[in-house]
Amino acid sequence: MDSNTPYWPDPVPLPMEDARQTVASHNLNTVMETERVRSRRTLLEPVKSLDVVWALTRDQFDTFKTFFADELVNGSLSFVIEIFGEDQEMAFLDSRYTFARSDNLFMVSATLEYASTELPAVTLVIVIEEVAA
Repeated sequence: MDSNTPYWPDPVPLPMEDARQTVASHNLNTVMETERVRSRRTLLEPVKSLDVVWALTRDQFDTFKTFFADELVNGSLSFVIEIFGEDQEMAFLDSRYTFARSDNLFMVSATLEYASTELPAVTLVIVIEEVAA
């Protein structure tokens, strides 16, 4: 982690983590004229991500928005946050989040991607289908 990487602001609680972590390869699939499917990688390495939700008060939500807009330059930079008991460098996937407000409580949802490239070993399976004419 870079020493200039901002840390998650103290007034904002840690997210409620979903136990579901995703490793996506982001392949581009193209159906050829022969109806064979060609799969090409769009990224060199898969993206490991985590779905998170925050339940924030008005003040916490204002702090979150300021952190997102100013410190993270509208979500384009990574930051350090405690995930599963360990400090992780994370970033907002696609630089965005969603929120809903009810009874002065803001439910903020986002998908965070691990900024570290250290991923577990992945087995690549290629399936080529040929359709009889």
